[in-house]
Amino acid sequence: MASFSPLSHSFSYTQNIPQTIPSVYVEHTLSSSAFAPIGIQVIGKPAWLDILNITAINTIPRKISFTAKINETAANSLVPNASYTANIQLKYRQKWTSITSGIFPITINVLEGNLLAITPAIMSFNYVSGQALPSDKLMQISTNNNWTVTPVETWIKIRSNTTGLGNNSVIVGVDPSGMPIGTHNGTVVVNDGFYTRTMQVVFTITGLENENDFLSINPESINFVSEENVVNNTIKNITLESSGNWTTVISSPWINLDVESGAAGIFNLEVSVNSVDIGSGSFSGTIIFYNGDIFKILNISLNVIENAIFGIVSDGLYYAKDRNKIKVGSSQQNTDLLLKTNVSNGYKNFNYTQKAPYFQGYAEIIIGEETELLQAGYIPTLGSTRVQNNLKTVVYSINVVNRNINTYAETPISAYANVKFLKGKNPVTPNKLCYIPENITVTKNAVLSLTYQNQSISDIEITGDITASITTGSAVPNAIVHNAIINLADFNLSPGNNITISFGSIQVNVSIKDTEPEVNTIAFLNEWNEYEFFETTGFLTKTNNIKKTTTTIAVNGEDYTKVVEIDLGVEYTLNTGYIYSQQEVDWLARILENKRFFLYTQENGFVEMDLTTSNLEVYETRNYLKAYTLKFKKATV
Repeated sequence: MASFSPLSHSFSYTQNIPQTIPSVYVEHTLSSSAFAPIGIQVIGKPAWLDILNITAINTIPRKISFTAKINETAANSLVPNASYTANIQLKYRQKWTSITSGIFPITINVLEGNLLAITPAIMSFNYVSGQALPSDKLMQISTNNNWTVTPVETWIKIRSNTTGLGNNSVIVGVDPSGMPIGTHNGTVVVNDGFYTRTMQVVFTITGLENENDFLSINPESINFVSEENVVNNTIKNITLESSGNWTTVISSPWINLDVESGAAGIFNLEVSVNSVDIGSGSFSGTIIFYNGDIFKILNISLNVIENAIFGIVSDGLYYAKDRNKIKVGSSQQNTDLLLKTNVSNGYKNFNYTQKAPYFQGYAEIIIGEETELLQAGYIPTLGSTRVQNNLKTVVYSINVVNRNINTYAETPISAYANVKFLKGKNPVTPNKLCYIPENITVTKNAVLSLTYQNQSISDIEITGDITASITTGSAVPNAIVHNAIINLADFNLSPGNNITISFGSIQVNVSIKDTEPEVNTIAFLNEWNEYEFFETTGFLTKTNNIKKTTTTIAVNGEDYTKVVEIDLGVEYTLNTGYIYSQQEVDWLARILENKRFFLYTQENGFVEMDLTTSNLEVYETRNYLKAYTLKFKKATV
């Protein structure tokens, strides 16, 4: 039967950071090996994916192999904090027959990197000839990457490191040596290997003024925020006072000034912008006011934002620890972003509001972390082989609005329904919500727990030295998290047997070892709120520790020690027995990260314990076998 190996794949990609570009090697086994495949084509390839090295493997069974690799340029242009899935198919011929394969689902989970940004956009220095030099100023750099700072003009001086890594600040100054009186414009270029940003430097040099001549403006800088392709009706006011006739020079066509010249006096001027056709991005410009040899500069910055909202979609599935965000672009003045949210896990509802201010036209709010509070752990059980649905998704309904900070008037932006969240992070292996490795060695009576996230439930399939198919059905309508409990005692296994257990896309190869004198089972709660079972074959020891609480009292001038409380505590030490692979050691180490830990006893079933082991120390080592000790005590309410 034709199939892909792996059956599907999921990439995690963080935008705009240096990294090894993710790729995966894929093989497609042909349903017929009678003829070699020719004329191979790929159908359904998205722009964010490259298909490389398509090769026909003409051994029996015949296969087609290729490497799927993220296209970095296209992936950097995707909306961040979202997932995209494509269904790849192969089309080829075997002799005269044209064949189209089944689908190979491939997903990219796009995470937002720290895009290069610098502030301020404009830096101004003023210097009067013969007087003290202007003070240096700070330029802030925000990025995840290595950066370099380069001044274009020689009179701009970088008085700190010109290279660095990550968020930092750079000291910028000016040197007027040999420069004439006037306004000088320069540029500082910042590059982080992915993007380039520039800061405009305006250096004004004046002579000593006649004490009877003056020119002033207030304020000396203003900022506008526009939405892309939307008329900006905002007007900013400035006050100009001049001792004589004044004129202006405007640097950019998108800057509008209602009066561009005048006589002596005080003027209230209006500044606006025409930003409809200039696209999104950050822009800067100036208006220079002149009164004879005296001049003043009004610095103007314009941030044109995308009129967009992104981060999640209705009916989407997300993970709480991925720090998912709703990000909104808006040019509305004096507003906050509000999320009015209803959260439900099927038996509890919670309503709350989140608020965030707009900065440079954007506001963002992290959502989904409340999932950690609403899902409660349950007590694990062993029992027979089965599929159970322990977890429901936490469902969000979100209304996104802008609220005026003065009038409290609200403007609806968007609404999201049936946004589903699970605990933990998006799993490294798609849909696999457990840490069990692909290869384990256990006894014939071990119990395994596999958790699979998918709307459609697959049966439990066992192949190898025994063959079995367990039809599950759906225990909970529309459940998307399924927990398979496989009790190996239900099957006639013997030491030396090897089987493969398949549940959904999860496959575990199990080697059966000899039965040990003592076997124990521990359960730990993983990050997705499902229990995993780990079999130990070492000995369990129990120690009664007497803890005394004493106090000292004085009687007739003598100190006496008095016992006020005796606690008969019980401590347990459990040896794991030999562990056969590093992957199983890594699995065991996950126990140290859990929040709930249980030990199974024949008398009481699973009993909750407090794990006191803080790291895994080697108990006994041979060349390839390891054993560890775990220490714990019975949990108290």
